[in-house]
Amino acid sequence: MVVLAGGAWERALGELLTSAEARVLLGGISREALRKRVLSGSVIALRDDADLIRYPRWQFDAANSAPFAVVKSLNEIFGEAGLDPWALAAFATAPQPELDDRAPVEAFGDADPEPLLLSARRTVADLAR
Repeated sequence: MVVLAGGAWERALGELLTSAEARVLLGGISREALRKRVLSGSVIALRDDADLIRYPRWQFDAANSAPFAVVKSLNEIFGEAGLDPWALAAFATAPQPELDDRAPVEAFGDADPEPLLLSARRTVADLAR
C-alpha cells in the first residue's frame, strides 16, 4: 500500500474525526466507551504516523450517528487476515466490481450485506497473494 501524508489520506478517505469528535457524534460517550467499541471491532480507528487516532466519518450512519453494523464484520474479515485498519479503510473507499463499481462505504446501508462481504473476502484474498 502506498504511504500518504495526513492531508492526502484525508483526501483519499474522506473526513477523519478526532476522538473528541467521534465521541460527540456517538452521543457524548466516554473515551473508555469509544475504546471498547474499537476493541470490539464495531468502530474503525486509524493511528497515523504522528501517533494520533482518527475515525473515518463514513463508518457512522448519518441518520442516527451509530456505526454501521457491517463495520464489525469487515473488521473481522480484515483482522483475521492480519491486515490493519488502514487496509480496510483503503478498501472501503475504492470502487469494487462486486458492488457495481460503487465504493463499499456506499453499500454500508444496503439491506443485503452479502455482496459487500464477498467483495471484502475477495480483496483480502487478493492482498494475501
